[in-house]
Amino acid sequence: MNRRKNSLLLTVLLLAFSAGAMMFSRNVSESRLRGGELYVVISMDGKDIFKSRLVKDADELWNRAEFRDGEHLFPEDGKLVFRGERGGENVLVLEEKPEGGTGIRCLSADCPDGICVQTGFAVPDTGSIVCLPHRMVVRLSK
Repeated sequence: MNRRKNSLLLTVLLLAFSAGAMMFSRNVSESRLRGGELYVVISMDGKDIFKSRLVKDADELWNRAEFRDGEHLFPEDGKLVFRGERGGENVLVLEEKPEGGTGIRCLSADCPDGICVQTGFAVPDTGSIVCLPHRMVVRLSK
């Protein structure tokens, strides 16, 4: 009987420890995403044409860029406008995300499918905005 109580107590302690560790890990990773250095990287035909630390304003994003291609990407009316090699246009905006923090999304595009617009906000390291007709990719990276 005493052995059974010890086993049960040990199991409960291990479950509580595991749950606490998972919650701590999640909070640490969320705070890194909120407070860490995220970069907006925009590529065309597989080549990076823009990189800047994520900020709340498109003009500031443009001015702080580590590098930028002014031929295919430029700021206009508080937005970033991408024009592909074969024509076509995507309008990117920086906005407050519903869950908090600033994000980037494709507001409009003249591509036939509009998947880039439907994608919503880019997600760090895993969720990019892709426009295949215009050969543009927008991603957030650390």
